[in-house]
Amino acid sequence: MSQEAFKKGSFTLPGEAGYEDLTLKLAEKWGADVIRDSDGTQLSDKITNSGYDIYSTICLVRADNEWAKKNMDKLQQCYLMSDPVVATGNSVTIDLLKGYFKEQFKVNFNDDPKVWWQVFDRTTGEEVPVSQWSYDEKAGTVTINNVSKWHKYTVNFLTYRIWEEISAYNHVTNNWGDREHLMPVDPIYPEVQEHMLQYLEQWLKEHKNTKVVRFTSMFYNFCWFWGDDPNRRFRLNDWGSYEFTVSPRSMKLFEEKYGYKMTSEDFVNKGLYNSSHLPPSPKYKDWIDFICDFVVEFGRKCVDLVHKYDKKAYVFYNDHWIGTEPNSEKFKNFN
Repeated sequence: MSQEAFKKGSFTLPGEAGYEDLTLKLAEKWGADVIRDSDGTQLSDKITNSGYDIYSTICLVRADNEWAKKNMDKLQQCYLMSDPVVATGNSVTIDLLKGYFKEQFKVNFNDDPKVWWQVFDRTTGEEVPVSQWSYDEKAGTVTINNVSKWHKYTVNFLTYRIWEEISAYNHVTNNWGDREHLMPVDPIYPEVQEHMLQYLEQWLKEHKNTKVVRFTSMFYNFCWFWGDDPNRRFRLNDWGSYEFTVSPRSMKLFEEKYGYKMTSEDFVNKGLYNSSHLPPSPKYKDWIDFICDFVVEFGRKCVDLVHKYDKKAYVFYNDHWIGTEPNSEKFKNFN
């Protein structure tokens, strides 16, 4: 093989409008075959028409913020456990989002809390009967009656995630100021699937020069709970956890498929959640399989659409990678 064959190929160079000359100079010097955009950057016509293959990034779950704002009930959700409160009298009132980053979470009162939430006496480990607690939507609190003095109590509650975590991280890290906060929609809903496929097809038509479509990654991010204390910004962060795949709809679909129910505690797990440092329960492993099946099934529709427009599909194995594990037998079905 000639030395020329080793001078170009298998190298992707980031580019940006305003830096055309530098981008093309480095592409030539370093032997790039593909030039890409990045979060927060765009490529100019001079770059896209330069003769290099163009690699464009897309994150479908946060791609259309206008649609997300009009369909807030279709945002991605997760269970949180409130901070423990020690009873000093006959009742306890718990501020649900105390300690959490309120720009990330909004309590979901749309789906009946009496059906989807659980309250626990964490001193004994016993669940508190539904009849013994009430919630105040306006105040964002739960009040528990007939408690045992000096016992610790917590609430497992559903929240919408109103600022997608990678958007938040990029925003804070890069000092993006008043740039709009992006929200993640959940493709478990048929309406979201329909919109995402329509959006993707229009995007493919508009990106005629794009040869490689980089999905970032597919749909669900790894677990990342932010706190409101700057000295404890990340309350929980786990690269392998499926905590961000939960919703009442997904739990109903799971029950239809597996014949038994998941509960909030299956995800909260006494406040330990399902960190990849812990052995997963049989129920949680079923949940992982259930989500993987869904991600591959709908992800394949997105990949097929990319191929329809004669483009290559590429998955960035990073933030929204849940369900795309290449060690899974299901992975090959992405095509």
